[in-house]
Amino acid sequence: QACPTGTEDFANLGTAYDMAPEQIDGRPVDPRPDIYALGITAFEMITGKRPFPEKNAKALLDLHLTQEVMDPRDIVPGIPEELRKFILTCTRRDPNQRYPDMGQAMAALSPLVHNFKGQEKGLTIEQRKRSSLLITYKNENKQTVTRLTKKFQEELKELGIDVEMINNSDYE
Repeated sequence: QACPTGTEDFANLGTAYDMAPEQIDGRPVDPRPDIYALGITAFEMITGKRPFPEKNAKALLDLHLTQEVMDPRDIVPGIPEELRKFILTCTRRDPNQRYPDMGQAMAALSPLVHNFKGQEKGLTIEQRKRSSLLITYKNENKQTVTRLTKKFQEELKELGIDVEMINNSDYE
């Protein structure tokens, strides 16, 4: 929790990149600034970008106060609706429009767990495994990387392994 419920926190805990508007204003806080930060983190994990990439601290804090987080689908069109809604609800500027507590925020993600690809194949949560691969390359090697990753994806599919490719070539 950001600070005890009903107290005022003028120490500005957390970072300016994920600080909730009510923390910036110095208003009393409850668990909802943590939910805001969770939404910002989820946005960054899904899109590979910060919702407010401003480097000037005052301008960054002003963005949190005056702008809603952009729809992550504008960057990653294929994200599931439940995840999109989760991120947008967590990051509402008005804390009353966010999930009231972490339990409800996590409950909003439960449809994603039930619809996870591995479950389609009858695998239990304990049987599923997941790996990530991050490929960093120079633009001049893009065609070769694309060819090799497609070949890799085809070979994995022959083994019955699902592969999800997310291209975040603009990641900074």
